[in-house]
Amino acid sequence: MPNWAAWAGVLFAVIVLGELLRAGALLFRTLKGQPSLDDLRGAILRDPRHHVTVVIPCKDEEAYIEQSVRSILSSDCPFVDLVVVDDRSTDRTREIVENLAREDSRITLTSIEELPTGWTGKTHALYEGTRRASGNILLFTDGDTVLAPHAISRSLAFFVANDLDMLSLFPGFTRRGFSENAIYPHLALGLVYLCPLVEVNDPSSPVALASGPFIMVTRNAYEDVGTWKALRTEITEDIALAAAVKAHGRTLMAATGNDLVRTREFASVGEVCQFWRRTYYGAFGKKPRKLLRLTASFTSLTILFLLMSLSAILYVTGNGALPSNILFILSAAAMLAVIVPFGVFLHHQEGNVAYALTAPLGIAVSLWVALSTFVAVLGDKGIQWRGSLYR
Repeated sequence: MPNWAAWAGVLFAVIVLGELLRAGALLFRTLKGQPSLDDLRGAILRDPRHHVTVVIPCKDEEAYIEQSVRSILSSDCPFVDLVVVDDRSTDRTREIVENLAREDSRITLTSIEELPTGWTGKTHALYEGTRRASGNILLFTDGDTVLAPHAISRSLAFFVANDLDMLSLFPGFTRRGFSENAIYPHLALGLVYLCPLVEVNDPSSPVALASGPFIMVTRNAYEDVGTWKALRTEITEDIALAAAVKAHGRTLMAATGNDLVRTREFASVGEVCQFWRRTYYGAFGKKPRKLLRLTASFTSLTILFLLMSLSAILYVTGNGALPSNILFILSAAAMLAVIVPFGVFLHHQEGNVAYALTAPLGIAVSLWVALSTFVAVLGDKGIQWRGSLYR
């Protein structure tokens, strides 16, 4: 490696290391400052004014919908009912919910036969479900999400005690495999890097974020933002609702809910990539500069790993001069600044910390997801999601 190239690599490694230390400090600050949903239950739960209606949109969820519904029915919160929306399912989803509704009168089932023009499937299903909701507090979740028996009660107590208009919990997984340990977290960290939770939970900041498996919102706030009808074209409806709530001066808080909210694992790495392409497209499609920044971040980390590998070879073989040896030390330090915070994040998310060593692979996949999404935005090609093309 020519000396000038090695010195250029040293400068690059210094810049990246500085940004990684800043990002790592922000991550630790975020994890440390996470809202704690301590058990504040009591009189709040015995108050019928705090009636929660859970709305579950589902399409072809026969493998998960019964477990999801039963988890809500087993809630220790006394004033809970649920509306299940069968959105054009072609499997046994409707039949399963009908059987459950015969067992428990708290279940209302409604079906959608056709998607109106100008709506995404999920926003329309959520809208139709909410029209049949009786509670003054709404809880939106998914047909493959399982709630702990105390999830609604603890969240509701926290919600009321903090006078919130919206609360969203990021789920853990019912089972963590390779995709959930090695790939998914890097893509999630990419989103949080641009939308830090400390800013999401800051009323003075416009940054907004939410997760579809658990969104609790007051009916007043929901109607104030124009209901799902105002967000009917959004493919990341959860983030769009959070942004609308904040834009209307309402209070929003987001937190992790590993022990309270869990969702199914991904079937493959390809499914993870498809999910995050859709998420990035919806979150940043109208903000291409942010998407470019995300792509640049993953590109920098990928280049950093390549520089570390090259300089390590030169160092081990004794062919490295002073600048390449310095490059090896700095790039190795920078990779540690990736691996250590990632390991802490995995531990916080109840994942396998050993997967921190797979960081280069996760970053490379994340680069492809971010870059392909950026190209789709620039080319106005749209994103395929569950059989539909969204632009």
